[in-house]
Amino acid sequence: MKILKTVWCADGRPRSAPRLHRNSVNQYLIKLDQELDRKAEVNSEDFWSLVKRRRSSKKNLVGAGLNFDGTVFRDPSVITGKWAEYIQDLYTPMREE
Repeated sequence: MKILKTVWCADGRPRSAPRLHRNSVNQYLIKLDQELDRKAEVNSEDFWSLVKRRRSSKKNLVGAGLNFDGTVFRDPSVITGKWAEYIQDLYTPMREE
């Protein structure tokens, strides 16, 4: 596993990608919580309209589909296969010719 990490880093890929993603998601969720708190304190009508908007926008979930090579897939089995291809490609060493 250590060799794979060395190859990953040698190819110029970020070492801290999972941490960066986790931090940006946390910042986004904190921002949403602060917005809800502010709306609840200032104007209850705005608060409930915001809650209603967020509930009704579940049709457009970010995780509803994944884009691989310009095509959006929504079938869980196809997405699983595409992730497998992606991970396999990440861990396959590049050959210089």
